Amino acid sequence: MVEGPEYSTNLSGFDKLPVHLPVPNRLVYSPHAYFDQKHPFATLDEMKQGYEARVGYLMHAQPAVPLWIGEFGTCQDLNCGANSAWFRLFIRFLEANSQLSWSYWPLNGNQSSGMTRKYDAVETYGLLSPDYRSIAAPQIVEPRPAGNAVEISIDTDGRQLHELIQRPFLGVLDQAINGKRPGCEVDVRRSVRIEHRPLLSARLPRRHSVLAPRVRADDDVRVSNLFRLARLGRLVVWILN
Repeated sequence: MVEGPEYSTNLSGFDKLPVHLPVPNRLVYSPHAYFDQKHPFATLDEMKQGYEARVGYLMHAQPAVPLWIGEFGTCQDLNCGANSAWFRLFIRFLEANSQLSWSYWPLNGNQSSGMTRKYDAVETYGLLSPDYRSIAAPQIVEPRPAGNAVEISIDTDGRQLHELIQRPFLGVLDQAINGKRPGCEVDVRRSVRIEHRPLLSARLPRRHSVLAPRVRADDDVRVSNLFRLARLGRLVVWILN
């Protein structure tokens, strides 16, 4: 993994002097991205142009080399002026370049030692609290509804967000998928509620396992399901006989 100068925010020299390793398919360029007062960006287009010269050109280089943004981050409450504005633009930049891999800095809630650092002090960029028991940056770690669900109503009494899950296939019993009894079963034929709990694994397929909320269904029993189970039971007995 190869970084660059200026805290690895500038990789502009690798087009003229690319890195060659004796072992093939092991090279990864890893730039970092943080707000820089010397290079402010007012729009997403300005950011794209600025990063293209310093880093982005590596996405088009031949032979192709993986590009992994090893660090990027901002203040926990997203209320730090130009820094926060840069962060929001950078998130849009990542969304527009889905081929980029990345990792946020940092997860930990306290600092390590180093320049401008004080060991065990509160990490103002950290996603977790110093005791690692809660989220310190809820504005950044924001849960989102499942991507394959469509909102249909809001229960004002229970204040639950309801969504309709479209079933991807037809099963003999229209059985629940990706669920574990008794509390986390998702019946794909009826609305479910989403519990906004960041950092919990998603119960629906094709969801981000860190940022997605947990999905749970209302606990009810349908008489029609019992008839389907009875028919299936008679089929099993007939096969065994």
